[in-house]
Amino acid sequence: MPKPPLTPWQPGQPPPQKPPVPFKTRVFRAVLFVLGCGAGLWALSFFWRCPIQLVFGIPCPGCGMTRAAFALLRLDFAKAFYWHPMIYPLAIGLAGAMFVYLKEENPIRRRNSFWWSQKLWYTLAGCMVLVWAVRLSGIWKGIAPNLVDPDQSLLKRLIK
Repeated sequence: MPKPPLTPWQPGQPPPQKPPVPFKTRVFRAVLFVLGCGAGLWALSFFWRCPIQLVFGIPCPGCGMTRAAFALLRLDFAKAFYWHPMIYPLAIGLAGAMFVYLKEENPIRRRNSFWWSQKLWYTLAGCMVLVWAVRLSGIWKGIAPNLVDPDQSLLKRLIK
């Protein structure tokens, strides 16, 4: 039996609803996400320094985040803050988003929650850039400094 033709959505009508995602599927996706993050951390641990710093000589805003995540997993909270102060807000944001993803089966309501809001993630990204600028300036003595050495960059060595 052929399907009836789809009618386009008209303003004033409620938007079409997607069917809810089953809980088992959400758990499976969450486990895949956590395993993917773990695999990414494991892969990044083989770099002796930040790949962006290796190429350009300037560290990225996320430099030290892998070491901070490993310190946080070892429950060494002071060392995690030393390596990257934004590890705590990011970990709380990711945990909140994961909780909402597992709890809420309706994707529309999930999208409207605080933990999935663009404002939260843009604010966290802005804070990361601010912390990066402070670390580059060297005025915050309680955290690991970002070393800027453009002369040692791979890009400069390739151009020579």
